[in-house]
Amino acid sequence: MTLHHLEQQGYATQGLRSTSWGDFADWEPDVVITVCDRAAQEPCPLYFGRTHQLHWSLADPSAVAGSEQAQAEAFLSTISIIEKRVEQLITIANAQESTWVSAFNTLIKTEIR
Repeated sequence: MTLHHLEQQGYATQGLRSTSWGDFADWEPDVVITVCDRAAQEPCPLYFGRTHQLHWSLADPSAVAGSEQAQAEAFLSTISIIEKRVEQLITIANAQESTWVSAFNTLIKTEIR
C-alpha cells in the first residue's frame, strides 16, 4: 500500500525494500531520522556513534482503519508532512554544521502539518 501511494505522488519505488539496522553497519551517516511512532522506543545502533538522531513522530498510515479513502488520506497526509520536513532539512544541510543541533531542535519542536 505504501509503494502505491508513493507512486501516486510521483516517487520512483523500483528497488525500494525494508532494511534492518545491520544493512548499515559500515555506514556513518550525518543524521538518522526515525519516523514511525514505534521506532521512538528503539535505540539507534551504537555504530552510528555521534550521529545526529531525530525522531519525527508520525502515525503509521497503514494502521488506519476505515475506508480506502480514509487510508489514502492518511498516506497522503504523511507524505506531505515528510516532504515539508525534508525541505527544511535541505536548508539545514546547506548551513554550517555547527548550527545543525539548534536547527534540528527547532525542527523537532515545530509541528508541520
